Amino acid sequence: MIKNNPDTKVCPWCGEEIKKKAIICRFCFQDVTQAGIEAAQRMADGAAQAAVAETEGAPAASTIEPSVARLTRFVPKTLIEGIVSSADTMEEGERRPIAVLFSDLSGFTSLTEHLGAERMSDLLDEIYASSREIIARYDGVVEKFIGDAVMAIFGAPIAHGDDPERAIRSAFDIRDAVRHIGQQHGFKLDTHAGIAYGEVVFKASKDGGGLDVRSIGDAVNLASRLQGKAADGEIVADHRIFRQTKNIFSWESLEDVSVKGKKHAVSIHKAKGIKKQFAKVILGERMELFTLVGREREMALLNNAADKTSKGKGNIVIVQGDAGVGKSRLIYEFYQTIKNRDFFWHTGRCLSFGTNIPFFTFITMLRSFLYLPREMSGPPLNESLLRERLDRIFEKTAKPSDSTRKKNRISKKAKQTPDVFYSLAILFSVDLKNNPLLELSPRDRRQKIFDSMTDLFSHLASCSPSIFVFEDFHWADAESLDLLDHLMIELADKPAMFLIALRPGLEHEFPHPEKTQLIKLEELSEKDSRELIAEIMGTKSVPMDLRNLILQKTEGNPFYIEEVILELQEKGLIEKKGKSYQLKTKIEKISIPDTVEGVVLARIDRLERKVKQVLQCASVIGQEFRYHTLAQIAEVNKNLQNYLISLVDGEYILEETAIPELMYIFKHIILRDVTYGTLLDKRKCFFHARVANALENLFEDRIEEFVEIIAHHYERGTIWDKAAYYLERAAIKCEMLYAQRAAADYWERQIASVEKMETSEMERRILRLRGNLRLGELCRRLGRPQRGITALLEALEDAEELQQTPDKLQVLRRLAEVNRLAGNMDKALNYINEALAIARKIKNAAEIAACYNFISHIERWRGNFHEAKNATEQVLAFAKSTGDRQKHYQALNHYAIICMYFGDSKTAHESFLHALALTRELGKKNEEVQILLNIGINHLRCGECEQAKIRFNEGLALAEKIEFEQGAELCLLAITDLALKCGDIKSAANVSKRLFLRMKEAFFSDIMAMAASNQGRIYLAQGDIKKAKSSMEDAYAIARADENYAVIIDALCLKTELLLAEGQNEHALAAAKELMSLIDAHKELEFLSTAQALNARCHLALDNPAEAAKWAEKAVEAAQRSGIPRDEAWATYILAQCVAAAKQPETQKLAQAKKLAMRVMDKALLKLIG
Repeated sequence: MIKNNPDTKVCPWCGEEIKKKAIICRFCFQDVTQAGIEAAQRMADGAAQAAVAETEGAPAASTIEPSVARLTRFVPKTLIEGIVSSADTMEEGERRPIAVLFSDLSGFTSLTEHLGAERMSDLLDEIYASSREIIARYDGVVEKFIGDAVMAIFGAPIAHGDDPERAIRSAFDIRDAVRHIGQQHGFKLDTHAGIAYGEVVFKASKDGGGLDVRSIGDAVNLASRLQGKAADGEIVADHRIFRQTKNIFSWESLEDVSVKGKKHAVSIHKAKGIKKQFAKVILGERMELFTLVGREREMALLNNAADKTSKGKGNIVIVQGDAGVGKSRLIYEFYQTIKNRDFFWHTGRCLSFGTNIPFFTFITMLRSFLYLPREMSGPPLNESLLRERLDRIFEKTAKPSDSTRKKNRISKKAKQTPDVFYSLAILFSVDLKNNPLLELSPRDRRQKIFDSMTDLFSHLASCSPSIFVFEDFHWADAESLDLLDHLMIELADKPAMFLIALRPGLEHEFPHPEKTQLIKLEELSEKDSRELIAEIMGTKSVPMDLRNLILQKTEGNPFYIEEVILELQEKGLIEKKGKSYQLKTKIEKISIPDTVEGVVLARIDRLERKVKQVLQCASVIGQEFRYHTLAQIAEVNKNLQNYLISLVDGEYILEETAIPELMYIFKHIILRDVTYGTLLDKRKCFFHARVANALENLFEDRIEEFVEIIAHHYERGTIWDKAAYYLERAAIKCEMLYAQRAAADYWERQIASVEKMETSEMERRILRLRGNLRLGELCRRLGRPQRGITALLEALEDAEELQQTPDKLQVLRRLAEVNRLAGNMDKALNYINEALAIARKIKNAAEIAACYNFISHIERWRGNFHEAKNATEQVLAFAKSTGDRQKHYQALNHYAIICMYFGDSKTAHESFLHALALTRELGKKNEEVQILLNIGINHLRCGECEQAKIRFNEGLALAEKIEFEQGAELCLLAITDLALKCGDIKSAANVSKRLFLRMKEAFFSDIMAMAASNQGRIYLAQGDIKKAKSSMEDAYAIARADENYAVIIDALCLKTELLLAEGQNEHALAAAKELMSLIDAHKELEFLSTAQALNARCHLALDNPAEAAKWAEKAVEAAQRSGIPRDEAWATYILAQCVAAAKQPETQKLAQAKKLAMRVMDKALLKLIG
């Protein structure tokens, strides 16, 4: 205890003796003025009251002794509770196993001589303060300082189950901190430490009004002796410490040593380094596992994949199996076989209710990359910590793989791009003052995130062969699926292995099937099941009747087998005598439930009532849960820690992490699901609401990270106002990430929650309007027009009732857009004209221009090019008046497209060139590629093939230079089309081959569909009908899936040509009629002349020249109207054939066709004409 001294006072924060005149404590750097003393007293009062509130009859705390105040500063709250509440009962002492740490400053005597006593005293004060904080961080207690040494205990008054690990981590951190302090002062400092584990007598007593903690026992003496044996910088531990932590740290076993007070030599070990971060220790290292049986083939496949990865080859391995069959256990054992090899191993996981939390799987994995605690533990991630952790990753220099060694190439240190940091800030909801990615559109922002993740994962794989594990991937969100596909493509040539564990039923085709290994985990064979039973029971001497009963019921499911044996043991139906098990009752009386769920339920039902209640509360939180969250919702005021310990002992749950916060996990998802199912719906609602409220309180300063989870719990808890609020926030968050499917789901649920709210009709309409408006827009983007129309009609009704004119305008515009998507052109035009009238009424020039822009598109699709041109001129005028060059070039580009379809190729060309100049001024490279492509298409329509080829190649070169893959593929598609139209089949085939090779790396469904259609025409020209038909079917299937009617029409054109080539003329005519129906329905007038010409060919093939001639004449007129000389040439040639079939002279028509064919350089047509 501190002695009274008139010239000193006691710091109310840390309990140290300081000068009376001090205003800042030199130990803890806290305010020790009168205001600071009062603040410390208030904090101490609150800590004492919280600690004793549950103690029956405890008096209200008014003051707290300095030594306890000291604990409130340096010891975690859970330990304060344990120490304060146990102090009275521990005066006689309590025997308990603990880990004891002695850490001493190396070279203390010589350093004191060098520095002098006063400077050395100040230095020790700094080291003491740092040591206290480190030990408190791991829930240890500083028992005393002895000169330059600190003694700390771990495991009293509260045991954590991993106290040896905590002691070692404290020793490492103290050593690092002391070295850092030395560097700051300009000289070398180091420590040496000894750690031992064993039973001691732990005492907590009140002495003179203060609190004193002491531990006495052999482990204390041994730890002190081992400290003396340790050299500078060394951490030496006894064998019990080593045995419990050998998988977590790297060790070197030393020679046995004689220690004073010990009769026999002591086995000691030196801790050399940390193999795993504290929050990342694999669960199998904290629990006893039975030997894996029956999985030799699967292990061989995994190790073979790892060998390929280490040689620089990318791999995809899917482990598929039903619940309980052992997927996670297999992956754990695989990890054990490769953990000492040069691999990076990182794990991401999914949640059963996380299917609509964008990128959730990757966020959990990224925390592993950055050595951050789980998402619901630890302090919030801030900008500086994120930068520091990311810099640490990119400081690693890439290592050469086997393949690069052979080529004598070694990768250089990777340069971190700013986008990686900004992308991570978005994914982790880190609030930055200026994040440039937030200024992008959601689509572009999403692409930046994908590109940044490619850079990050590529760097990790370049540094060392990497294994990325995705657990429970059957619950993956759509964005994680998309990102994983992207990474699999981008990292195909990197030493990266993607290991995916999932249940059957995920309908998703991963890229690179040739590199994918599917491991289907089946139930164990009878032989392997027998072996597992023997392993679990610890003997092969198991009664035959009992073994056969277990085998019959469990059918080879490992988890089921384990649960059945636990059930029999807990019910006392079997007992071990000597080296064998015996039945305690007749086998006929033993009843085993028919399902693993039934066995689990039976075990749960035998739990003591309050323990079962704690397990049920935990199941509501999820498969993983924090101690503090559970403490807020469980209806258990006392003994929560003891109940959790009993659940751990019973193998219902496992302690997953302890630092920075205590977290648990259900041993198996089946356990969690069955436990959750035991709750009545009313109780589920009650606990879900409490969970949501607890999360709000616990994460008040970082709520954005958890809005999806809080929304889930409030929705399940039927707190509809809160549910609607958080579902809306979740939807907006998803929109920001361009997670459109997830956003639509959240808006659907928000609308449903609003309907159930107890509020005014006006408030309900306001919220519902907002939800339906956003949902309608998302449905348009997602290609769900009918659902979008329904949502927007509801929004329109609410906007009219609320008399919200601006909202009504927005609803009408979106109704127009979604009806256009649904093919309802007349309705779309009616809605947009109604919106235009409102925009004019409120004199909103921007909205007027937007309406005209839409009208121009609608009229173009309807073939009313004059009206479309007039509407676009209005948009151009607005763009010029605002001086907005971006809107100007967009309007010019669209105006040029309309002119092109209108047949005014000259005006189109001039407008395209003007738009091109503006994009170059603005540095819009992607848009420059697209406009170059449009200029080429305009040339091609006019038959100016050489000019078209120049522009297409110019666009391709630029796209490849700026790595605009979609633009490059579009240019290759256009070059293929050009070659086909010129009859150059060989060139078309070569370019098409290039395009398909590129599409293996970057897939765009619309381009793939058009490319397949072109490839079909190449095969048709080469005479390979079978391959042509296969390509046509591929194009048609992709286009149907995307509802891409332009490509569907093109595929039907090819289908008609194929049927004609096969002589199936009746079927060809049916296809041609279907083609015309689609063109009429969707106003795809670009194909009108081609479709009419195909109808003419069908009638000609059916020996109906008169009808054929009618269709051919229509085709010629349509081609002339649209200004496409190639289409006119083919229609004229078909008309000439019709004339010839009617026994009339066709010479004039053939001459016209030949002239047009020569103009457009169509070799195929010229060959036919002769």
